[in-house]
Amino acid sequence: MPFDPKHHLKSLARGSKEQPFVAAMEDGQLKMPLYSADGRRRTWFKTIDALTVQNSPQSIDDCWLVRSNLPDGYVGVKLSADGSKNKWHLHQLTHILAHPHQWHTVNTRSNRTLFLAHRCSRGKAKHDGLACINPYHTELTTQKTNEDHKGCRYGAAYLCPHQPRCIFTNKHGLIVPCRSSNEPMICTHTPPCY
Repeated sequence: MPFDPKHHLKSLARGSKEQPFVAAMEDGQLKMPLYSADGRRRTWFKTIDALTVQNSPQSIDDCWLVRSNLPDGYVGVKLSADGSKNKWHLHQLTHILAHPHQWHTVNTRSNRTLFLAHRCSRGKAKHDGLACINPYHTELTTQKTNEDHKGCRYGAAYLCPHQPRCIFTNKHGLIVPCRSSNEPMICTHTPPCY
């Protein structure tokens, strides 16, 4: 069965029976619930259902590529009709679903010391117009490390000085196993990873 990013994000949004997902979206109030009784409010599930993942991820490790809709190359989403303060980058929302305890740090309007960096270098759209929203490809870092992550020049994870290490994917967003390994290895894949 192929990996389905939407299904995975919905399971994160549902949480567990003991710990359902809750994120304080502003001033301690939940701005985006899981469901809307009348179907008119923006919900986590509506946001996830609206996603169109353009590639075919084979596992949780691959990029989840979505068409960019912002001039800066990111994928944007508006949570409510409350004005520009509720415009978010989609990779921020998916990161919050996977790491809800980091909500206040991911909200860069309240904290400018840490930034959400993409370890896969596909965070902004490239020539194909697609950007990665996989929450496991992002990490909170300083601005300097964020800049250094962009287009990691070390060629393989075992050579990469970043912690956690960079992720190397092909043009389709699929992980390149040997280049993404934390240990040097002899590549036996076709086409070769190196």
